[in-house]
Amino acid sequence: MFVGVSIIHLLQGGLEFLPRASTLSDPFFKHRPSSLPSHLPSVTIMSIDILPSSLPLDASQHFYGVLMPYLRALIDECCGRPGSRKHLEALNVATVARNGGLQGKHRGLPAPVERWQG
Repeated sequence: MFVGVSIIHLLQGGLEFLPRASTLSDPFFKHRPSSLPSHLPSVTIMSIDILPSSLPLDASQHFYGVLMPYLRALIDECCGRPGSRKHLEALNVATVARNGGLQGKHRGLPAPVERWQG
């Protein structure tokens, strides 16, 4: 059995025997190109037309899953509810400025910036 895979494809393009695109829900189909010798089996093809557009969805879902605990901690803190200490501490370490002033390890930035702007 031969499996052809085309992520970015042109129907009737570089793979002349590619008759159609498959879908995410039904990714494989069998096809018998007219030029295929009769003693060989049909070709199993995966040619998902929208696969590249599903990658941003996967990345967005992952980003959402990673970001949400931090957003929940901030929202809880703003609403006076106890937030996740772990996430709030991580956000405090990552904070560059608060109320117009530099925070934490960033407090020493004005002098080097002023020298650089010189």
